[in-house]
Amino acid sequence: MKSKRKSRRATVIVSNDQGILLTRMKGDSLWMLPGGYPERYETRETAAKRELFEETSLMAVTCNFLFEFESSTRYHKVFLIHAQGVWQPSMEIEALGLYKDGIINCLTTKQLFSEASIYKSSREIVNRFLRMSELSK
Repeated sequence: MKSKRKSRRATVIVSNDQGILLTRMKGDSLWMLPGGYPERYETRETAAKRELFEETSLMAVTCNFLFEFESSTRYHKVFLIHAQGVWQPSMEIEALGLYKDGIINCLTTKQLFSEASIYKSSREIVNRFLRMSELSK
């Protein structure tokens, strides 16, 4: 039996005092970190910047590679991006939220969601990032 090849994904962390930015695609009930798939001949760093802008209208000011993460279906390259601009969901994004202390504060509807509403891979990436941040203090 052939195993299905895992896709490559550029995954973005935008973090500030209010939390870590999450997106929720239209028609989906779960939240995830911004990002997506590189286009042909595009690096994952370039894809991370492009996807962040396409999904949220935020422009990357700095982009730093953090780590690689392997989920059951994807190989993620995770980037920490300092961005500027006004957060605005794109046509494919239903909502934007900030995750902090186990709670997602939806910026679009002002509703609150639990961390159980985050895709497992995004939750694991966020937890790894938070552990790294604690260790660097």
